[in-house]
Amino acid sequence: MLENESISRKQIKNGALLNPYFAFSFIWLFLLIIHLFNFNTKFPPATVELTVFSLFISFTSFVIGIFYQIHIREKTDGLAVDDRPTFKLMILSVLIFLAAVVYGRSVPIISVLKGNVEAYQNFGITTITPIGYCCSVTVIVISAVKFFYGEKNKWKNLLNIGIGFLTFVLVYSRGLIILSGLIVVIIGASKYRFSLKSIIFLLVLLIIGMLGFNAFGNIRHGYAWNNSSYLLDVAGFNKDYLFLSNFSWTIVYVDTPFGNLAYNMQNEFTDYDFMGLVSQLLPDMVSKRVLPDYVGGIQLAVPSLTVSSMFAGGYVYFGVLGMYIQYFEMIFVTFIVTRLSKCNRLTFIAVSASMTALLFLSFFVNTITYSGFFMPVIFMLIYGYFSLRKPQGKVLVNNMGANA
Repeated sequence: MLENESISRKQIKNGALLNPYFAFSFIWLFLLIIHLFNFNTKFPPATVELTVFSLFISFTSFVIGIFYQIHIREKTDGLAVDDRPTFKLMILSVLIFLAAVVYGRSVPIISVLKGNVEAYQNFGITTITPIGYCCSVTVIVISAVKFFYGEKNKWKNLLNIGIGFLTFVLVYSRGLIILSGLIVVIIGASKYRFSLKSIIFLLVLLIIGMLGFNAFGNIRHGYAWNNSSYLLDVAGFNKDYLFLSNFSWTIVYVDTPFGNLAYNMQNEFTDYDFMGLVSQLLPDMVSKRVLPDYVGGIQLAVPSLTVSSMFAGGYVYFGVLGMYIQYFEMIFVTFIVTRLSKCNRLTFIAVSASMTALLFLSFFVNTITYSGFFMPVIFMLIYGYFSLRKPQGKVLVNNMGANA
């Protein structure tokens, strides 16, 4: 099997990008720093408790990330990636999508373009369609690992990735497009060393992306592409930073989850309800059924800025202690799923990249208990289990820690 051309010997060169604890540490420290600039005057300053909490979870996650980096360096040495395309799972996901189209007699993106902007919310067959979405995310992520780390079957794996994204476009699932896209970027970037030129190139792309996001937001609300007055007024954008108005949509979106949490902590909007806390620790597909009265919604500083973070529910039902409990749940869950994936290098890269993306997006939603985002990780583990039942070759590869 060592001579099989479908077994890749490409190495991981940026292992830190596959470290979910580093991603979590970075994003929460970044959020604290952004909030300290007071870009949005309608949000209060961070309380002492929130500042201490942010610094604690950032530092603790970074330390755990160092040990995790040593762990993944040891566990990935010598393991190979089988790059043969995953057509069966792709076909299953497509069939489930087609069944939902026949059942609902519509395609969400077409309905949205015709003006029915809520069509995608009721699309699909209960239970069955979400399984199809999980299959599609798994196909995209597994195929991305095979595409970037494989030697052969490039076009076949790229086709799988394209079909997966096309499915999400057709069902108008912006969240899954963002999640899957972020995971693919992480997987691709983990294979390359960053040079000064590549960093500059990425920064230019980021600036262009933020300008485009700003222009789209202005146009969507009926203003000229470079007129951000609507958002500047809604968010109470600090006049000292008006020179950044063309990036205001990005700044407001990034600061809103932290700002809403700061607003609730300043006003002590918490109920101290133990069952409410339990509801926030369970997967949402379970809590909605067994504890339907607990929604975990927080009070909003600005009604139109509705984004919260993964710690919103914990604070609502158990104060600051609830936030710490949610944090340690995240650490535990991340440890378990990455450990379960360690025996299969393909699955390990897929799961690690996915958990990195999920923890990075934790500022936006509780990605550990949100089934729509977390369940694909379970599907990847199942895929890895069945992959282990097939003959696997071993080749010598440089460990990821030495090249991170």
